[in-house]
Amino acid sequence: MFRAACLLVFISLSSFCIGAESAKLLFDARVGWLSAGTLSLSFEIDNSMYEMLGDIQTSGSIEKFLRWRGRFAVTGSIVDEIPYSNAYLLIADSDRKRTITFATAGTTTIHTSSEGSEALDEPQGTDLMSVLFLSGSCFEERKVHDGEDAYDVVLVNRKTTFLRQGTNFVSGQATICDYRFFDDKGGRRKVSIWLVQWNGRVVPARIQVRLPLRPDGILKLRVAK
Repeated sequence: MFRAACLLVFISLSSFCIGAESAKLLFDARVGWLSAGTLSLSFEIDNSMYEMLGDIQTSGSIEKFLRWRGRFAVTGSIVDEIPYSNAYLLIADSDRKRTITFATAGTTTIHTSSEGSEALDEPQGTDLMSVLFLSGSCFEERKVHDGEDAYDVVLVNRKTTFLRQGTNFVSGQATICDYRFFDDKGGRRKVSIWLVQWNGRVVPARIQVRLPLRPDGILKLRVAK
């Protein structure tokens, strides 16, 4: 029952408004030296309202260690270049397990194929995908969440540079936003986002995640063919 209801919401979120501003982005992912797969997303913005759909798929060398796929959908509004989501859905498949996370109206419902459903208080803030991919400028601090866990995000540095990523990837004059992510369990990570003017709007051309004692995770925006 819950799975059917969430899939219905997923379909309804994908019915974008005709005439709205739209874009499609495709990122190559790496973990250290290993090719890790792709992240594709599309979004539309109508006045201040936005809708976004995305797909994450592992591939290449990383699948010797991990095989994972996730699909997500988000709705919300953008105020002064900063997104604020009001509904977030993630459908994640790993090995033989499927997990569906749906956060809206103060409640997060998590359904797994093996354990049934659980209702939790929705974490404060905006979903991570909206903040990473729809923020049009550096922000000083935010609360973000992945539907289940919350993070405090603080800007520690802002600078400009020229981003060179090579053939097939977006390059250009960029603003680098360096953030620190803190979770409620004492964990922390560094996230850097290179914002570039591309096809008429500011987009993240590169995202780099640094974790202690682990190889960096990197997303690089491909040039549309």
